[in-house]
Amino acid sequence: ILTGAGTVRADDPRLTARDVDAFNGPQPDCAILSSSGDLASDARLLEERRRVMLFSAESPTSVPEGVQSITVEGDVNARPRFEQVIESLRERGYTRILIEAGARVAPPAL
Repeated sequence: ILTGAGTVRADDPRLTARDVDAFNGPQPDCAILSSSGDLASDARLLEERRRVMLFSAESPTSVPEGVQSITVEGDVNARPRFEQVIESLRERGYTRILIEAGARVAPPAL
């Protein structure tokens, strides 16, 4: 699941499969795009055991435990370039991505 840090800050989503009776697999991995590289260590999406990747255009000063920081090329606004994030995910073996995002992440995905 790909989302933006703004969505994480505003909504504090879990980004999990909700129908536990019907879903018997691991929770989906998360990719978070952040201009600042900031991610709250108490974000609810960190409660699940799964891979969480934080994409930013600059190396963050601190990253919550268990979160993989990935630096990619930034755009003119110092935001992670969407196509660079997608390429990085592809190189890591991801072939399907669900985008759950707001005004900054959704437009370049379209």
